[in-house]
Amino acid sequence: MKCLKNEDYLINYPEELEHLVKNAVDYSVKKKGENCKIFHCKTADIPQLKASIFIDRKKFVDYIKKVSGGQEPPEWATGCFYNGEIQIFANPHNKVETSFLMGTIAHETVHLMFNKLIYEKYKIDRLVWLDESFANYLDGIVLSWRGDSWDKLVARLLPYKDFNVNNLNNRNKVVTKNYDGYDMFRIIGKYICENNLAQEYLQMLKTDRNKVMRLGKTILKTAINWFVERGNS
Repeated sequence: MKCLKNEDYLINYPEELEHLVKNAVDYSVKKKGENCKIFHCKTADIPQLKASIFIDRKKFVDYIKKVSGGQEPPEWATGCFYNGEIQIFANPHNKVETSFLMGTIAHETVHLMFNKLIYEKYKIDRLVWLDESFANYLDGIVLSWRGDSWDKLVARLLPYKDFNVNNLNNRNKVVTKNYDGYDMFRIIGKYICENNLAQEYLQMLKTDRNKVMRLGKTILKTAINWFVERGNS
């Protein structure tokens, strides 16, 4: 394993991914600076993010078991957070998976910002759907999606239009055989951020978490209706 270290990141990774990891870190540093404007903070306010990247699924799982005291990640997981560190699985033979590494470090950085600036500072219990919605938009991956990708996503979500996303409160409920909660996070994140509501929701979470939970009962419907009414982008 090799190590890339700067003031923002400490990344352990296999040599095969060196070029990709360097590009991913450069991208994540840029996104971190952009997202600090939303969180009203400086990059120095965010602790160094530590990560270990694996190209072997078994080594990925075994490492997580070791650092987490025996916990095993969901079969679908390619990015986890245990023992103060990010663990990432990237299949070097799958161009789609390795391309997502570009966004994964940026994605997990958003979670780190939530933990440091919101949950820990204000002693607030995590609200999964909100920080996942932010992370799934602010990591920048969806900004490259074409309109038909969004149309397909919304079509998958229509049967769940009345879904209460507060129910996505643990990993076993996020992805099931019936739905993919990450589809919900993406459309909600798009709705919040493209309507310039991000800072409003962050302030609301700091002062009245229950109010945000009440919004969670209808936020998916609100986001879908907004998307359909405005047309895709």
